[in-house]
Amino acid sequence: MKDTINLQFTDQYKLIKNMHEALAVIDLKGKIQFCNQSYASMFKSNVPEIQGEKITNLILAEDAEKILSKNKKISKYKLQIHTKDNTTRIINVSSIPWKTDEGEIVGVITMFFDVTEQEQINEKLQKRISIEKMIVKISTQFISPENFSKKLDNTLKELKNIINAERYTMLFIQNNKVRLTNEQFSESAIERMKIEEVDKDFLQYSLDILKSSDFIFYDDIRELPDEAKFEKALFERYKVFNFLAIPLYSDSELSGFLTINNIYEKDKWTVEDLAILRTITEIIGHAFSRNKAEERIKKLNQDIVNKNKELEQVVYVTSHDIRSPVVNILGFSDEMFKALNKLSDKIFDSRNAINNKDDIKLLLERDIPQIMNFIKVSGQKIDKLLIALLKLSRLGQAAINKVNVDMNILVRNVIKTFEYTIKQQGIKIELGNLESCFTDEVSINQVFSNLIDNAIKYRAQNRKSVITISSTIDENNVVYCIADNGVGISEQQINKIFDVFYRVNPEIQNGEGMGLALIKKTIEQVGGKITVNSKVNTGSKFYVILEK
Repeated sequence: MKDTINLQFTDQYKLIKNMHEALAVIDLKGKIQFCNQSYASMFKSNVPEIQGEKITNLILAEDAEKILSKNKKISKYKLQIHTKDNTTRIINVSSIPWKTDEGEIVGVITMFFDVTEQEQINEKLQKRISIEKMIVKISTQFISPENFSKKLDNTLKELKNIINAERYTMLFIQNNKVRLTNEQFSESAIERMKIEEVDKDFLQYSLDILKSSDFIFYDDIRELPDEAKFEKALFERYKVFNFLAIPLYSDSELSGFLTINNIYEKDKWTVEDLAILRTITEIIGHAFSRNKAEERIKKLNQDIVNKNKELEQVVYVTSHDIRSPVVNILGFSDEMFKALNKLSDKIFDSRNAINNKDDIKLLLERDIPQIMNFIKVSGQKIDKLLIALLKLSRLGQAAINKVNVDMNILVRNVIKTFEYTIKQQGIKIELGNLESCFTDEVSINQVFSNLIDNAIKYRAQNRKSVITISSTIDENNVVYCIADNGVGISEQQINKIFDVFYRVNPEIQNGEGMGLALIKKTIEQVGGKITVNSKVNTGSKFYVILEK
């Protein structure tokens, strides 16, 4: 220690003591043999307090080891040190070996240059540049509406590369439900759990915040008030510690959220950062609006194609079906004129006197009524066809009112309307527990009424009729199955049964063949689908797919 003590009486010592750069002499055991005030100030202390202390009392042992390991030669390096007061500093270090007069290395002389603020400025600048590049990239990829979901995933991946957080999600609002559509996790995420869909009302506290702010941020979920109990319970269930949500607006309506959970360095966030995130969500919101518009256009175009195809079919079938009774009416009208002329001859011909009494009676009681009946039946057929066409034309004009429907109650009420026939024919109804759905109750009541009526109508005569109604969940839809063990439908006919005016057995089947066509159109009008599986002499299964 003689060299150090002698140093204290030199002019160089005074210079070192007062210099702005932090300097320290540390022996091989990690003891600080000498330091100036700049060095002590880095650790929020004074020279007398730390001189003679071990460096491990100031910084973590692994950081101290790095400094002491640089004692064999002159070196310069950058080091991130963690002080005992939980402060992280970034320093540039210059070090030289501390030697005795005999040349023995007994420690290291270090000079510290604190570059923490400079590094933080550089880090923020790089972060800003990265986010601005990301905005340009996102704007470019959302120019076209194709692969919208994939582009959302890519956006979350870009955020994951910039923001130090655990989870990144896109939540969309549909039918008063908040649903997860896309998500990304950082590599450090311990548990990956998909958030269930929740009623929009459960997030009322958060939604109320948007009335006075354009983002939602909870830096500590535990501090949420009692009125946020639903949000708090949801966040705790999925181990969310802090929560940032930027709203997505589509056509001026709230359509969802971009959310970032468990941000590790939330204290570093600024108003500018939030403004940039808001720009990203605005881009996504515009893209979402454009995507919905494109989907509507595609649907309208497809509807036009389907309508044209349907119109061609209706015109063809109608002209064919109406022509037959019209021919009958015209033909039997001619027969009627002939019969009347014949009757006139019988009555008014002076040569026929009373001898033609039986002929007149035959004309009045058999021929003419028979002709009139043919004309009447043909007229009724035309009337029924026109009524069916009227129903078809009015179907698209009905107002749709979609609500949550308890299908157990609806189907039981439908079955009650067939109670007499079910008992008379000894039909067995097997009804499972049906999932609720989001649809137009009046329309779906009619659909199930018609499907159950068909199952009863086309039952097999050689076995006890059984009708089974059940449901399953398929992602965001409920699939209802109406199964019977009736006569079934052939493979050649199954693709035609939903066509307008098509009848499976026209020779024995009453009606105009509009039932299944109306069912299909009604289901499509409320946003659902219908499919069928069937086998002759085994039975049929109709699947009605509706929104959950």
